[in-house]
Amino acid sequence: GREALRKAPAALRRTLPKKAIRRCERALDAAAAARFEPRGVTAADTAVFLIGCFPFGWATWEFWRRIAVGASFGTGADSVVFDVDGGDADDDQVRRFGGRRVLGKGALAVAYLLFAIAGGSVLLAVVAALQV
Repeated sequence: GREALRKAPAALRRTLPKKAIRRCERALDAAAAARFEPRGVTAADTAVFLIGCFPFGWATWEFWRRIAVGASFGTGADSVVFDVDGGDADDDQVRRFGGRRVLGKGALAVAYLLFAIAGGSVLLAVVAALQV
C-alpha cells in the first residue's frame, strides 16, 4: 500500500498535505490487512432464494394450467390463447376462439424452451449452493 504512494511523482507528493498522505497510507495498510473469506450459504440466503422462487413457481403453474385447459391469457382485445391441437392459426380458429389471437405450435415450442432455460438456471443455483 505505502509503496504505491512512495513511488508517486515527487511533484504530486509535494502538492498533497502530509496529513492526507498519512491518512492514505493508513487506509491502504488497513485494506491490505483485510481478509475476505467465503461465508457459505446461510439460512437467510436460502430463505431469500425460496421467497424469490415462489412468484415464478406460481406463474409457471398458472401458465401451464391455462394451456392445459385452453384458457386465455390477457384481457379484452389483447387476450391470446394457445391452440395445442392445431397448427398455425387460420380464420376458422380465430372465429372458434371468439376473435382472440391464437398462438400455434411455434409459440408453444418457444415457451417450452424458455421454461427449460429457467429450470436449468434454478438447477444450477441449487447445485452451486450445495457445493459451497
